[in-house]
Amino acid sequence: MNAADTVFKLDKVQFDFKPVVAMGRGWVKVQQSAVQAGEIWGKLLRNRGLARHLVDRLVPAEAPLQSKPIVYTAEELEIFLPDVSLATEAFLLQCGFLQTAKRLFPCLQLVESDQNDLERPIPLSLGIDELLLVQANPSPWFSYDPQLHLKLDRFRLRFQSGTIAQYSIAEAKEFFRERLIDFLSVRFNARQSNISTRPGLSFSVTTNTNGLRVYYAPTYWFQTRSVLNFPTSPATGWIQPGRYYFGASQPGNHPVFDLTAYYDIPPDLGAHLAM
Repeated sequence: MNAADTVFKLDKVQFDFKPVVAMGRGWVKVQQSAVQAGEIWGKLLRNRGLARHLVDRLVPAEAPLQSKPIVYTAEELEIFLPDVSLATEAFLLQCGFLQTAKRLFPCLQLVESDQNDLERPIPLSLGIDELLLVQANPSPWFSYDPQLHLKLDRFRLRFQSGTIAQYSIAEAKEFFRERLIDFLSVRFNARQSNISTRPGLSFSVTTNTNGLRVYYAPTYWFQTRSVLNFPTSPATGWIQPGRYYFGASQPGNHPVFDLTAYYDIPPDLGAHLAM
C-alpha cells in the first residue's frame, strides 16, 4: 500500500483510506489499520464478485426460463449450495408457469424501515409442490389458479411488514438475482473451510411469547415452510450462512414474519421477535 489514496467501492458505497507517511509508532499503527481495512474490503469485494458470477450462471439475465446443469468451481464448492439450487429451480419453474398462464409474478413489497427503505421486493413462492403437480398431471379436468394462492397469501401475510404486489417476470427475475447476490455474498464471507458437511451455524431466536414455532426464509425467495426449531423461548437450531428473515407462530397456525429486519449469519448469532 503506497502513500496514494486508496479507494474501495462496494456497490454504491465508497470507502477512502488515506494512509499518512510520518515518523512515530502511532502513525505506523494507523497505516497498519488502513492496510487491514483494505484487505477486509478487498475480500468482501472479491466474495461479492464470486456471488455475482455464480448467480449469472444459476439465473442468467438473458436466458430461457429453465434450469441447466452447472459445473461448480473449486471456490463455489466450498459453500453449501443445495438450498440455493432448489430455490432457483423452484423460482424458474414458477416463472415459466406464470409466463405460460400470462400472469404477473407476486412479490412482497416491504414497508419502509431503517434496513429496507431501498430494498427490492421479494419474489414470493406460490408452492413448488403444486407447480410440480400441474406438470405431472396435465389432464383437461385439472386446473391451477395462482389467484387462489394469492388470496391465501394475503390472509397469511396481513399482519406482516409488507404487502403483495405483482410485477413482470423480468422484474421478478432481477429482484431474485440481486437479492441472491446479497445472500451468497454473506455465505462466501463465512468461508473458513469446506462447510458443506456441517449442519450449519447455531442460531437462537427469542420471542415475547413462549411455546412458539420459529420459521426462517432466505431474503431472495420468500416461503414459509422452513422451521428453525420449537418451542420458544429461545428456540435454537442450525442454519447455513446467509441473509434471512425470521417469523413465528403457535404450532398449527400460519407463521408471521418480521420483515423490518434481516439477519446476516454470520456475524449475527440470534434474533428477537416482538410476538
